[in-house]
Amino acid sequence: MLLIHSSTGQSSYTEQGAGSANLDVSSQSAVMLQPTIGSRIMHTLRIDRDVLSPYIGSAFIASVPIGDWDVTATNAYSATPGYTVYGSPETRYGASFEAGVEFASYKGITAYCSFNGMQFENEQQYGGQIGVIVPF
Repeated sequence: MLLIHSSTGQSSYTEQGAGSANLDVSSQSAVMLQPTIGSRIMHTLRIDRDVLSPYIGSAFIASVPIGDWDVTATNAYSATPGYTVYGSPETRYGASFEAGVEFASYKGITAYCSFNGMQFENEQQYGGQIGVIVPF
């Protein structure tokens, strides 16, 4: 189980001078929570004194916006109401998965290879890692 919290803030400001739209822009305070719950299955195989560990895992992920994401801009010389520059993002749900293998040598060297992916409603992300850790 994992909970990621990210936040962003922006102060209000006013545009003035030649070439500007003379806008008054409101401040912004936005928070995104990303709760994740999942599991990983790992199996250990001994090869003499070395260890080979293949694994697979998956998780449910949600991206939940909290707070005032909207930024409103108004023009002091216009009778029209302010307009929203940014809209709040929608809550999104998805799943992630991973598969890989780790090899740990008795001599201290560790090698790993993994593939990761994430599927949201209309978006996919894929990636992977390959590495060797050598003690010195």
